[in-house]
Amino acid sequence: MTIHIDSLPNEIILEIFEYLYELMDMINCSYVCKRWRCLALYRLSRVKGLCGPYCEYTICSDIISANVNESEYKITKLLPNLKIIDSLFDGRGLTVRFTHALVHLKQLRAVRLYYPHLLARATVLPTKIHSVNTHYSRRYFGLIASQLGPQLKQLYLMIFPFRELATYAHLMPLLIRLHLQLKPVEPDVYYHGPELSNLQILELVAKNQNGVISLNLALYMLNYCPKLKSAYFCLRTEKFCKKLYPSRIDRHTNLEDLVLIFHTNRQWRNPDYWNFLIVALTKFPNLKHLAIRDNCRLTEGVIIQILERLPNLRILDVRGALVDSETLIQTANSKREKPVEIFLGFYQMRYVPTNRMNPKLDFMRHCFFVNEFPGLPRLFDLEEEEDDE
Repeated sequence: MTIHIDSLPNEIILEIFEYLYELMDMINCSYVCKRWRCLALYRLSRVKGLCGPYCEYTICSDIISANVNESEYKITKLLPNLKIIDSLFDGRGLTVRFTHALVHLKQLRAVRLYYPHLLARATVLPTKIHSVNTHYSRRYFGLIASQLGPQLKQLYLMIFPFRELATYAHLMPLLIRLHLQLKPVEPDVYYHGPELSNLQILELVAKNQNGVISLNLALYMLNYCPKLKSAYFCLRTEKFCKKLYPSRIDRHTNLEDLVLIFHTNRQWRNPDYWNFLIVALTKFPNLKHLAIRDNCRLTEGVIIQILERLPNLRILDVRGALVDSETLIQTANSKREKPVEIFLGFYQMRYVPTNRMNPKLDFMRHCFFVNEFPGLPRLFDLEEEEDDE
């Protein structure tokens, strides 16, 4: 028996529409007839996220993709409940008109745009935007920070000069997560700005070893983040890390997760570097999850000291370390009241969701086991956190 599609009930057509993930497909369906238009608009009214055609998202009904010219003039009418725009669109084609239209999206919370001027030049933006991902621009970022900073909870900046952080920090008092992809070949400058009093996640990364910071500078930054729970640092080679100051690092009782990604180098044979690291780690007494990856100069002797001096440690990831005997490490681990889960050998990344927008502010699930910074989430959906509260 053949059933004509027009005879299908609304529930079945809606279910079919749930499997259409391109905005233009839904627009075409809306042209079929009045009934289909109503159903298509209803399906689109439930969409929370708009992404470009090449964004990496797990297929789901609340995220839809679109090309540039479609998004320019139709999103505010077709997607009235949009909360997230992840619209790099290959970095081409968007205009200021696009951001002017955003004011009509009353539910908009998170924006990811390649060009910062698109946000900076918009005269009015929705007052509830709390998450921004864009490239840094000295010309435009001050405007973005002054306009959105007071409500901003999450900031992901690409090609950012670390020395500028102190300039803008006072404009963003509510920041919960800060991700900075640092500018290459920049000298170390210690942070001496205002406290980031609400920050819970700090990520300092770079595309190559010339753009990251030294170990002592990274750990010194924690002094200004009293509520920080999780940190992810890519660290410079030894020639940028000759002066070590353990006394500059304050005791921090809230830090639970710490990832240190090293670049292999010869001078880490110097025991002073490892002694500094161990002394620094003991200033984080509640540290539960520690990763020290990609440094072949890390020996079992240092690993054993870490096991002995961090009583609350639960996970230790030291893949890439130079280990001659795992037996010594396991023996030291067995003497602990609560043994640690230890990862040795070569790095084989666990499954980590690749969505640029991730639900839940969960560092251990989405960040800790990521070994390359492009795998870190571009943004978390902080609406999930607010709903839980």
